[in-house]
Amino acid sequence: MQSGFVPTGFGGGKPQLGAARRAMNGVYVVASVQDVSPQAPSRRLSGGSRLWTVLSLLALGMISGSSLHAQGTEPLRKTDLIRYLTGNTTTLPQIVAMVRRNCVSFSPTARDRQDLADLGGDTTLLRAIDACVRDRVATPAAPSRVTRTTAAARPAPPRPKPAAATAPAPLPVPPLAVVPPRLVAVPLVSRLTVPVGETASVGVALKRGTEAVSGTRLVLRGTARLAGSDTDAQTVTDDRGIAQFRFQVGATVGTTRLFVQTLGGGETLDQPAQLDVTVTAPRATTPPGGGQAGTAGAWAGRLWAERTGFVSGSNQRGSVGEPAAQPVVYEVRDGTGKPLAGVGVTFSVTNGQVLGPASNLTDSLGRARVRVQFGERAGVPTVVTGTIGDLARDATLYPAAGPPNRLVVLSGGNALIGEMVVFVGRPTELRIFGRDKFGNVAPLAGLRASSGDERIVRVTEVTSDMGGGSITLTAGRGGSTGVVIEGSGLRADFTAQVHP
Repeated sequence: MQSGFVPTGFGGGKPQLGAARRAMNGVYVVASVQDVSPQAPSRRLSGGSRLWTVLSLLALGMISGSSLHAQGTEPLRKTDLIRYLTGNTTTLPQIVAMVRRNCVSFSPTARDRQDLADLGGDTTLLRAIDACVRDRVATPAAPSRVTRTTAAARPAPPRPKPAAATAPAPLPVPPLAVVPPRLVAVPLVSRLTVPVGETASVGVALKRGTEAVSGTRLVLRGTARLAGSDTDAQTVTDDRGIAQFRFQVGATVGTTRLFVQTLGGGETLDQPAQLDVTVTAPRATTPPGGGQAGTAGAWAGRLWAERTGFVSGSNQRGSVGEPAAQPVVYEVRDGTGKPLAGVGVTFSVTNGQVLGPASNLTDSLGRARVRVQFGERAGVPTVVTGTIGDLARDATLYPAAGPPNRLVVLSGGNALIGEMVVFVGRPTELRIFGRDKFGNVAPLAGLRASSGDERIVRVTEVTSDMGGGSITLTAGRGGSTGVVIEGSGLRADFTAQVHP
């Protein structure tokens, strides 16, 4: 048995028809598949169309079912891909390998491709998805004709030509539902330790996809029980999408799990957000001069918690992967307000790293300084935590995307590499943006485009915005010519094929 796949045309939302045949026990099964635009209206199928549908699904299932069974794992949903792209534990090559191994459970729309590209998916990932979708729906080509001869070969009498069979009506394909980006809340710290009777401060970042969500009221469930009050702590996200909760803890020692939720009957979070707050016993008072320098436990009784913490370096902004311009400074004072020297402070960082030793001793001014490098994810805060014993304080810094090092060109949500198709009489809009060396979307400067032969393809509009820009091409006649797109010192060359 021979198999083959003939790719159908694409673009413009026109119906495209691909057909394949399969021979089993001498009976041919014809599978007809049509790809229609999302605007195509649905129609009630006739009995004959249902029969064609059953035969088509049987032909497709014989091929795709065996391959999926051999994989031994479930196909990836779009939500799985978004979770891997927005997380910090899976690299893009690993995600591509999972797609090639497990395939996907959906056929991506232009909006799906745009979402995956905006979250860091490149052409390799989109090609892997397209390849597995094609393999899933492809059917074998018709087998070659076999001529049988008998011992007494003789010419067969002429047979009347059969009447041409009427092809069944095309089957409408319902459009896929558009999946909006997820609304998620990310606590800036997952664990917090607070002594009895003190005020706790918890930061939460609210994001939809890669965009910060401002002006949304959030509630931190469980703080009423923790503080011994009647109302949980509430606050509104600022223009950076950050909500800062402040609440006083009661006299009960132990660990309480708190949950972040939206408030006011609006949109709910797509996944739960939680953190643990541990309330410790009150600090004992030790006369000044007691204890051994350089050990956090020896100084714990002398700290003035309200005057101990970060005093400078917070709220810095910089580029991903780069060191912060200023050090982050942690200050320690005793119960009289005087600086304490020789106290060990341990530093840790999320979405970033400490440059130099992770533990520093305070100087004569009671200060310990640490240099911090921003992490690789733009838009995700870099949080520095300074700890002395069971006292922890946080400083938040904000990384942005670095300079672009490559151009990404999309047409209808599909990433283009080297070639593009333009139709006569129909404007073609291209979406262009940049990506930095870590895959973050980076703004472009000086976006422009040019055509090698304006009689074939003309650049009719160039628009720039915060995310990159758009370019509109119009074909004048059939043929092909070169199109060059430039921005931020980068260049992408394409061959534009003009179709009638």
